Amino acid sequence: MNIDSILENLLKEKNVYNEQEIQDRMKIWPGRSAQRNALYNIGLAENVFDEHIVDVIILYAAFDNKISGGVNDLYEKTKSFDGDTFEKLSNLSRFYYTQCKDPDLFEKLDPSFKLIIMSSVIESLMSSEKFQEFDRWYFRECAVIIKEKVQQKNLDDAIKYLWQEYKSKHGAYQRFKKFFEFYLSEEEQQELLYGFRSLNNKAVDINDIAKWLYQMRSDFVHKAECVLLPEPLPNSTISLGHVIGGAPVNISIDVDHILSIFEKGFSRYFKILT
Repeated sequence: MNIDSILENLLKEKNVYNEQEIQDRMKIWPGRSAQRNALYNIGLAENVFDEHIVDVIILYAAFDNKISGGVNDLYEKTKSFDGDTFEKLSNLSRFYYTQCKDPDLFEKLDPSFKLIIMSSVIESLMSSEKFQEFDRWYFRECAVIIKEKVQQKNLDDAIKYLWQEYKSKHGAYQRFKKFFEFYLSEEEQQELLYGFRSLNNKAVDINDIAKWLYQMRSDFVHKAECVLLPEPLPNSTISLGHVIGGAPVNISIDVDHILSIFEKGFSRYFKILT
């Protein structure tokens, strides 16, 4: 879905669309977004919409087939959102659209980067989940049995053990995987499971998939490493794989399909799913 076409249709609905005026404005402010800026400023000048609609249009363009109603319906619905919720929805939608769905870029971007972008959005989305600092966890939540085991270890092993126990409860990955557990339906989780396979012949669950996607994003951000997904060979039974976090994995599901599943979960998080 193209943002310019949505703006254009809104102007046409109010009979204020003027091709010559658009071209004149584009000459004054040329560039990649010239047409979009022209349409937007005409709409503001003619009171066709207000500044809030632009955020809604970007949201609609990014998730058009996953949200209920049209642009105007979405506009009315999001007006009831509190400021922080709408800001979060708007910022993440804008990032996802401009980095992953913009028609000028989408077809040129390697599928591997689309998954990294998607995972970054998920991590940011879930960052508001309750977080506990290590010391607060140790003194208020840490089970007695864990503290007893620590006393039986040397200092180095005790630190490693406590850190692993803490991360299992409050690590960034724990929040990340909640998106897959709580905002994807069982059917959507199953679709992902059909598309991911361990080349070690180990059973795969939804947590494994979340872990692999999170690892891809972490390796890209922290190690400047990127796993480029192999292109499937037509009429071939050979499993093309790659290593993610030391695990050999085969991904046969289409990346656009993964994005579609993510978009449903994202829309479900904000209660705007169709």
